[in-house]
Amino acid sequence: MVVYIVAAVAIVGAWVLALVARRAAARQAQFFAGADKANWPVWAWGILLFGVMMLGILARYYWDLLGRGRYFVDTDLVELIRPLLVSPLVFFPVWSQLGGAPRTLTTILVAFQNGFFWQAVFEKAHGTVS
Repeated sequence: MVVYIVAAVAIVGAWVLALVARRAAARQAQFFAGADKANWPVWAWGILLFGVMMLGILARYYWDLLGRGRYFVDTDLVELIRPLLVSPLVFFPVWSQLGGAPRTLTTILVAFQNGFFWQAVFEKAHGTVS
């Protein structure tokens, strides 16, 4: 029962984020009010993008876990370490693409997407994953 509630909340949250991102992209508004490049340090932007990318990696892990008919309590930390170890390597293309991009919600969602599809990003940037 709890799994269905979590899934429903995740679906609603994903739709809300998608609709907000679409609206922000249409306006080309900055995601953070008054947060131009001079006022918001580049390292803070990098930390935010890295954190969102890590959330994407975790979301992918749990997506696969639930897809195999398992539950959150079945989390295997050894299996989870693999994507976390390559996260700095996956972040390099993310930062290359988004470091100088406008600071919009759309940009943040692209960082999440790159984390979610970490295997493809890693393979593209560094060859195949063994």
